[in-house]
Amino acid sequence: MDIGTFGIILIIISWIPELKKTIISKKIGGLDIKFVLLYFLGSLMLFIHAINIKDMIFMILNGMLSLMALAQLFILLKRDKR
Repeated sequence: MDIGTFGIILIIISWIPELKKTIISKKIGGLDIKFVLLYFLGSLMLFIHAINIKDMIFMILNGMLSLMALAQLFILLKRDKR
């Protein structure tokens, strides 16, 4: 396993407990919707860039981070509707 793959695994593992807690509790403690939106857009743009340069490590990383940020954004928007 190369260092890039190991890095992806560590980053994704670090996000799993937070995402799980967010999905179960439907609460995002202290996160501002602007931050999550900007994070999502930034990750999405980096994902598109990784596709353009054909870098599989960063495609996987930024694709996963985009999905996780999108899940948090969805929960924040749903919470704010109430």
